[in-house]
Amino acid sequence: MLLKTVPVILFVGAAAFVTSSTVRVTRAAKVPVVTVHAKDFAFDAPKTIAPGMTSFKLVNDGKALHHLQIIKLEEGKTFADLQAAMKVQGPPPKWLVAVGGPNAAVPGGTVEATLNLEAGNYVLMCFIPSPGDPTPHFMKGMVQPLTVSATGGVTQAGSESIET
Repeated sequence: MLLKTVPVILFVGAAAFVTSSTVRVTRAAKVPVVTVHAKDFAFDAPKTIAPGMTSFKLVNDGKALHHLQIIKLEEGKTFADLQAAMKVQGPPPKWLVAVGGPNAAVPGGTVEATLNLEAGNYVLMCFIPSPGDPTPHFMKGMVQPLTVSATGGVTQAGSESIET
């Protein structure tokens, strides 16, 4: 009798498990991708993006090595304040805060970095100097303001994933 009962119990248990199980489908968060083109010596990038997780894709269209550093301007400072501060000798102002960004990309190369940006004023800068010239590229024009604001932004699709 026990040999007949065990298979029935296993079958009923398996049927109950299968009917009570559900397949869970979730969507991965869509992380916007902001593409920045580096040239000798300028950036081609959006002026305004939305706050939150953002992937920055640096495409080096120039003939020199370039990178992208994102600097936050704190205390309500603006790009004009940064331009004025760059004319003064001495250490950088304390209201400049390095946030991060993609590492250097060789000419024709592409690199990415994902950052979480809060609303505020930022600048995009390249600190790399040219061979034989100690002047950093931002002093040659590779500096651009970036506003992170909830009222504007770049929207690009991310990918979806399905979990079971």
